[in-house]
Amino acid sequence: MKRSAWLAPVILLSLLGAAYGGPPLDGIYTSAGGDLLMGRYSESWAGGGAGQVGNTVHAQSWNGSVLGTQWGVSCTAVVSPPVLVEDLVSEFGNGHRTYRTEYQGGEFWLSGTGAWGNGDVEYGGDLLYYTQTTTIQFVAEEPVSQVTNVQLTGYFDGYGKCMQLTIANAAGEGSGEKEDGYPVFLVSGAECVPDPSVGGEWGTVHSITLIVLYCSTPAEDWTWGTIKNLYR
Repeated sequence: MKRSAWLAPVILLSLLGAAYGGPPLDGIYTSAGGDLLMGRYSESWAGGGAGQVGNTVHAQSWNGSVLGTQWGVSCTAVVSPPVLVEDLVSEFGNGHRTYRTEYQGGEFWLSGTGAWGNGDVEYGGDLLYYTQTTTIQFVAEEPVSQVTNVQLTGYFDGYGKCMQLTIANAAGEGSGEKEDGYPVFLVSGAECVPDPSVGGEWGTVHSITLIVLYCSTPAEDWTWGTIKNLYR
């Protein structure tokens, strides 16, 4: 069941009397194969600026005119400052730097109409793991572009230890006051709420892979290391 009304512009069903139709179908689903829509994202500067603790991610599918009709990720927030993992900027200020950032909390949502659908109107759950690796290109010490790789996992509500993994690439397109057509800026805390005033950055999400494991068969306790080894 989708837990946040701003995840997608659709009417939420009441929990009263709701019944599960069936777990999402096991499989590997990709945007390249036409299973998944690409998307758009925002990251609020709820922490006070780029890369700060408390900044909050909000990503949604994009069908060319409407956000959030197929999938969504929201409310996961930075829990520690980004770690510099590679610095290849020359003495002249040209090159790139790569940072890894750890996030905590948040939710994901999938429409039941996707290729993974198996009778439920929608599928959702809490995120267990979310990390971003961002490479920033510099010219004369000025940042000119950035690309982010995202890895996350979560368990589907109502289906025990069924594992869901998404890997996506995101490209930044702007920062400051958000342009129209991108997910609203969020501020996480005791509650996760929209706040357009905090500013932030936004961009596009592409090259997405969704892996659903052991939803249609008896659940097993899979670790993050096991998942990476299976699909390396």
